[in-house]
Amino acid sequence: MGTISRYSQIARSIVFTLAVIIFLVYKIGDFHQLAPMISILSIIAILLSIPASSLTTKIFALLFLVTGTWLVMQKGIDPYNYLYIYGDMLYLLSLFAMLPFLAITLKLGRYDQSIEEILSKKTRSVTSLHRTISSISFLLSSILNLATIPIMYYSIKGAVEKIGLKHTDKFMCLAILNGYAVSVAWSPFSGGVAIALETTKVPWSSVFYKLFIIGLLGLFLNWLIFWLIERRSGSRRPEIPSDEHHQTLSEMASAQESEKAVHQPFIQKPIAKIWQIVLVILLLISVNVGLTGLWSLGLVVTTSILAFPCAFLWALALKQGTAFLGEARSYVINKMPGMADQFAIFLSTGFFVQALQYSGYNHYVIESMLQFNHAVGSSLFLLIVPLITLGFGFMGMHPITAITLLAEAMNPLALGISAEHLAIALVGGAVMTFSIGPFSGTLNMFSVIIRQGTFRIAAWNLLYTLVFFLFLALVLLVI
Repeated sequence: MGTISRYSQIARSIVFTLAVIIFLVYKIGDFHQLAPMISILSIIAILLSIPASSLTTKIFALLFLVTGTWLVMQKGIDPYNYLYIYGDMLYLLSLFAMLPFLAITLKLGRYDQSIEEILSKKTRSVTSLHRTISSISFLLSSILNLATIPIMYYSIKGAVEKIGLKHTDKFMCLAILNGYAVSVAWSPFSGGVAIALETTKVPWSSVFYKLFIIGLLGLFLNWLIFWLIERRSGSRRPEIPSDEHHQTLSEMASAQESEKAVHQPFIQKPIAKIWQIVLVILLLISVNVGLTGLWSLGLVVTTSILAFPCAFLWALALKQGTAFLGEARSYVINKMPGMADQFAIFLSTGFFVQALQYSGYNHYVIESMLQFNHAVGSSLFLLIVPLITLGFGFMGMHPITAITLLAEAMNPLALGISAEHLAIALVGGAVMTFSIGPFSGTLNMFSVIIRQGTFRIAAWNLLYTLVFFLFLALVLLVI
């Protein structure tokens, strides 16, 4: 059984990697000859992924595949055209496959240690600690997505535990989530933003500043809520926990800095490393915007193409080029096969969407949405869209899958709303689902790390999500 499992892992690594590389080459060079190969690789990827996926993913993937096949068979389809239906949403899988290369550079640059050192020096109060953690989480999430959670948790764990909070895991979970979730609202590296803009055909450059303001104000709101809760509970910590404790932390930080000064003479101060991350993010966004304007590849594909070379150049700047290539090879061999859930659900969702279009049944779905829109009015309908996304999340559906299906069923022009408003509503729904969706990857990862149920974690974050929804509703009504 172990041998079979190992061969299956190797097969997934090869097929997933080939699918991503060939898809990106196909998009860059517009090589239509590669289309059949992409479809074949997608089918093989699905067949390899489903056995290695979670139960929820198996159920939804098989449901989409069986239903989609039945729909096109009702319409009538030959094997060649049936083959071509597969392969949609590989653009999103390419993004998820390429972004971890940036996390490799962060690891090699020991940026996680810098985060811990910064927190060790800034323990004046619980609220200031919360602001610092959520701010760094907001920053890292903009380029690392889900990889931010374990990096942040293990980076802050030691510093937070030394303070002696009553509910350490709850505090760390909320602080990280408060920054992570709202970064989903604006980052070009966010799957929620990527799929919402791709399906609504809204250029990221035209809506970026609005999404960024929503994300930033969402972060400020989280700070305000946490401060109010702390003030009401009366559990605020003293400015400095204790002289002895402060001295210990200072000595630890000084010792760490002295040691790092020997090994990394050009990168000494922790705050300087945080500014390096800010600089990298600004450069990535600038290059992304520039290339998106020159190419017709779209936000997601452009970001996917940029991820590896940017990560490698960053590693070279840190004098870690050889180590980066070794870690990248290890990632492809050992970590890429772990994307079975994503390949199974996204490729089967893409197939189902294409099957709906081919069979013509998508018109019935669109008509149902139109009738619902006319019944409640365009403004209220727009406010309900994020709740529908969240509802799908509570049913076990990935928020990106929900956005894909919803966007397919909605015609902004016919609904009397702008595509930009619809995109913002869908992104807002993704933020809410990542915050409290009990089946989302976010809460499941936290559940594994802190050994708490996903519904319990969702309950911790419920108030923050409710306030964000009210804020989102105000934005949708005003802009």
